[in-house]
Amino acid sequence: MMIQFLYRSILLTAVVFSFSAMSLGQTAELTGIVKDSAQAVVSNAAINLVNEDTGIKRNTTTNDLGYYSISFVTPGNYKLTVQATGFQTVSRIGIKLEVAQVARLDFSLEIGGVEAQIMIEEGVPILQTDSAALGRTTSEQFIVSLPLSSRNFTQILALSTSTTVELPNAGEVGRNTQNISANGARTTFNNFEFNGVDANNFAENAASGFGAQVGLAIPAPDTIQEFKAQTGLYDASKGRGAGANIDIVSKSGTNSWHGTLWEFFRNDALNANDFFLNRAGRRRPVLKQNQYGFTLGGPIRQNKTFVFGAYQGTIQRNGLSTLGFRTAFLPPLTNDRSAAALGRLFAGQRGQFQNIFGGVGPAIAADGSNINPVALKLLNFKLANGEFAIPTPQTILPNGLGQSSFSSPVKYREDQITGNIDHAFSERNQFSSRFFYARAPQESPFLRANLPGYGLIQNSKNLMVVLSDTHTFKSNLTNVARVGYIRFRGEQTQPEPISNADLGITSPGGLPGIPTIQVSGLFSLGPDLFLTETTNSFIAQDTVSFITGKHSLRMGGEFKRDARTQYPSIFQRGLHLSQLSGLFAGPERSAKWHGYFQQCAGEHSRIRFTRKG
Repeated sequence: MMIQFLYRSILLTAVVFSFSAMSLGQTAELTGIVKDSAQAVVSNAAINLVNEDTGIKRNTTTNDLGYYSISFVTPGNYKLTVQATGFQTVSRIGIKLEVAQVARLDFSLEIGGVEAQIMIEEGVPILQTDSAALGRTTSEQFIVSLPLSSRNFTQILALSTSTTVELPNAGEVGRNTQNISANGARTTFNNFEFNGVDANNFAENAASGFGAQVGLAIPAPDTIQEFKAQTGLYDASKGRGAGANIDIVSKSGTNSWHGTLWEFFRNDALNANDFFLNRAGRRRPVLKQNQYGFTLGGPIRQNKTFVFGAYQGTIQRNGLSTLGFRTAFLPPLTNDRSAAALGRLFAGQRGQFQNIFGGVGPAIAADGSNINPVALKLLNFKLANGEFAIPTPQTILPNGLGQSSFSSPVKYREDQITGNIDHAFSERNQFSSRFFYARAPQESPFLRANLPGYGLIQNSKNLMVVLSDTHTFKSNLTNVARVGYIRFRGEQTQPEPISNADLGITSPGGLPGIPTIQVSGLFSLGPDLFLTETTNSFIAQDTVSFITGKHSLRMGGEFKRDARTQYPSIFQRGLHLSQLSGLFAGPERSAKWHGYFQQCAGEHSRIRFTRKG
């Protein structure tokens, strides 16, 4: 079924051909004019472009007006040779072509034999005079050399023109992806492309994502050849978003085997304390991080087939995150949770609605004999670590309330794999494949409840696959076809240490866990979020570059199908709101626990969104 769908998408792209300008995507373009020393144009001159790292060649000839153009060139370092009958051969080395660049390189030939050669070493970067786009290209060397707290390339996007970003917090959990604003536009207006295809999660369209809406995939810096952030005056092919357009190009193998091995670590001994924690006299929280991995790339066949692979792992224990710290106000409980002890503490108190209606119904008896039996079981329930689910307060405040603070590190791990293959069938046809997969589970001690036991268990997954084929039919006609599959999956669950059976209550549908319990002004406990969300994007595109006279035209079409499936279940187990005395007062409230839970609880639903274009 999936193969049939992709086939139909490619077929539709080929048949329904739109005349909108299409993106260079992961590639560059080199253009120019060849003249002689008298400034007369030289037609039918042979242009030979060779990648200095892989030996892959691209050939063309100048037209009747002396113009040449080589489209869809993989970014990298090149040697360009110009040959024409009756003129000396000219070669220029060290030409660096960058992603989404339209570079211009003109030549002036001297009269002589083709056996005479003039070698020019590149000294000055090629100016982009054929495009007014504002943008900055960032190389792998630049990314790797900067001390980024989580080795995330989005943390340096703000170095681009006309961008603003919040100050990155080095104490954040996980990837710590940054959302930039370009020219004052919203952070959800940006567009990210991975090797030429749309890599955005359309559910949120923010680089960082939100909850189960997984954010942008973040490859290790060692696997990125370069990326370019264009922030203004980009061409019509970048019309998807009104913000910045970021093109990410993965590394490929070369004619020599090469690899890297690394580990970056942070720990408490190297970290400064947070300013506010230091002022309050508190010690540095736990913050330990290890990022380690390797890359390996090289030739399978010289000048023909190349492979590149990489792995990066990240392990983090983070006590600085707000997900690992909570403060709660508690009743002045002791470790004696008998009915008699509770009666002495809360004797004479009534529930919220009893007081609203003029004090109707019985107050809590001094001996605790009429305390809700469900509440009594809840107050005496202990977690697996032996602590009370509603803990005894650490401090009693002057107003009689108790207060406790809880801190526990957030646990985060990510494993990511990169695999790339490039193959040159001939000088006219090149193929490439790009694969990326990442899995990032996270355990947070807290979410909404401010008592221990109801944290967040989250798992985020990214998958990206891109296949592309570049074919030169004639010196003035080149085509590139791409298909891509981008997948985001987020899972959020919570532990349920207390079951309905533990308290002697039931819920509809046989759901095992207790509802969320919120006691006004004090504490909350119980699970409230079970969410799974998956976004699948299927992309097929085809772009043609055609040179006629002095004009270079690009035309193409794209078919894209986005499918988003969501299983939301917020407050699935129910919600109980109460004041403290209302939680305890009156044996008749046991029936209200059952009835209220049945009213609020419900099975999760399935929501599906589909978009085609």
